[in-house]
Amino acid sequence: MVVTIGYWDQIRGRIQDIRLLLENVGEKYEFQQWSMERYGEWFQKKESMPFPFPNLPYLIDGDVKLTQSRAIMQYLGRKHGLAAVTEPERQQEGVIDGVLSELREKWTVLMYASPNFEEDRKTYETQKLRPLLKQLDCYLADKEYLVGNRLTYNDFTFYELVDYNQLLIPGLLDDYPNVKKLHQKIPLLPGIKEFLASDRSPNPKHINGGPAPWGKPGQS
Repeated sequence: MVVTIGYWDQIRGRIQDIRLLLENVGEKYEFQQWSMERYGEWFQKKESMPFPFPNLPYLIDGDVKLTQSRAIMQYLGRKHGLAAVTEPERQQEGVIDGVLSELREKWTVLMYASPNFEEDRKTYETQKLRPLLKQLDCYLADKEYLVGNRLTYNDFTFYELVDYNQLLIPGLLDDYPNVKKLHQKIPLLPGIKEFLASDRSPNPKHINGGPAPWGKPGQS
């Protein structure tokens, strides 16, 4: 049975790391794309979807029906051997899950709740983003990957979030060589390089949707 995933069309958003993982492991999937231009269609059908907490993205894998992007990534990680195995790894994994969620939250606030984007992006970079990247860079100093020194589901999310920020702030990663090293490694993994070069992957600059002031379809 083919896995089904669903999300808004045209953007990377909260689905691209899920797709990167699936492409890397070679699992076939159907991508149900919901139109951002006709976003009302999703809200009309949302409550009839087979999930206790209907939302985008979603995943259907036989009897498994999930929403929430982190829950989906955790499930796929366990399914494909890309999750923590030992107790020390599970401890690392829990911390990294939290760190990446924090990074996502900071990005989301900047893009969707910023009253003055041009001013707020400066504060975001200096007071929120760079301190977290410095911590990640120190953490990665003796590691090839984020958890257990092997590829896990968190590395795909890491790539996405770091990539958003280096597109927003050119040259950002030059100050964080260990972060840069892992960021450069992920798109070269089997399946991912081909996917990113194909027309199935959205425009790299199309990250956000809706009212975001930057990084969405229709902008250069």
